[in-house]
Amino acid sequence: MAILSLTVESVSTRTAFEARDRVITDVQTLGRRRSQKAWGYHRQPRVENAVFR
Repeated sequence: MAILSLTVESVSTRTAFEARDRVITDVQTLGRRRSQKAWGYHRQPRVENAVFR
């Protein structure tokens, strides 16, 4: 049972590192502002603000 949990953890860790590496690559190629716009980074605060009002 312990081997199974270690295997699952390593897979999720690997995918987390891959996602982080993709973000870093996008920021380096597009720049911070353009990459945030491509990800829709600005949408969440707008929605939260609309709900608050």
